[in-house]
Amino acid sequence: MNKKLIAGGIGLFAFGALLGFSFFPLFLMPKTGCVSEYKHINPEPDCEIYDERSEKLETLQANLESKVRELELRADIDHVAVFTRDLTSRRFAAVNDDRVFVLASLLKVPILIAYYKFAEVEPAILSDEVVYAGGQNAYDIQSEIPPEQQLIAGQRYSIDELLSQMIIYSDNAAADILLPRMTDTFMVKTLSSLGIQVEKKPGEKEALVTARTYANVFRGLYNASFLSREYSEKALSVLTQTTFPRGTRGALPSGVEVAEKFGERTNTDAQGNVLSRQLHDCGIVYANNGKTPYTFCIMTEGAEYGALEDAVQTLAKEIYKTLGD
Repeated sequence: MNKKLIAGGIGLFAFGALLGFSFFPLFLMPKTGCVSEYKHINPEPDCEIYDERSEKLETLQANLESKVRELELRADIDHVAVFTRDLTSRRFAAVNDDRVFVLASLLKVPILIAYYKFAEVEPAILSDEVVYAGGQNAYDIQSEIPPEQQLIAGQRYSIDELLSQMIIYSDNAAADILLPRMTDTFMVKTLSSLGIQVEKKPGEKEALVTARTYANVFRGLYNASFLSREYSEKALSVLTQTTFPRGTRGALPSGVEVAEKFGERTNTDAQGNVLSRQLHDCGIVYANNGKTPYTFCIMTEGAEYGALEDAVQTLAKEIYKTLGD
């Protein structure tokens, strides 16, 4: 297959097909009854779920507001935003959820979604192979949390393997291979459909996102509204294998399953002096063995990653304390 995955006749067909039913409104989809064979996505998308947890969400809202105020009073933390939604009642709690932060490594989930969306039309794409040439890539320049497992120069990898490597280890080298192979048009369409800002405003150097918007990406995966149920399950299954212990996963009791993606960025001036750092962690916690799942997205900015990790884990514990039973 050509280096550009979505080119020529197949590309036009695939993109047209995706426009036709990829983001088709859920209320127009045919009712097929309740399906419960999947583990990581909403098992009953067509069944009525009653609101029984609104009181807990009200309590959580007050607690999060208090915690965020305390965190932002610290000298080493500038900004904190948090959004969480109980997926059984669909109610949410949020603080500063309209504040914008740098997308950074969180872009990797939209890349995963774009490839899986194309695979719904052309499954063979995931079997295509690429030889990793090695060398520096643009993302590594600003990455301070290196992947635990790295690609090996000269080794051949399938697209599916690269996608897993990119998500599980937040590997920028894998992302650097995958992103250029996806046409700009298709990637922009994917980002736009996910509600993520595509066009930068004057003075902006990087794509921006809010905690609410990014949490809704995980909600869309859980409800299988962006991808088919098969590929939504596949995406979330990969996301449960991520290896970032200093975020939400590390703050919760052992054995609680979490599908998550973290992102980090160090902002510097022209001379390379550090201006600020950002650390984000977003995903789904499958609390109570998946019976009471909830989405979360915590975004932070400050002076040092240690302080930002503490902020993420403080809020993650607060959310779990209320919604985790």
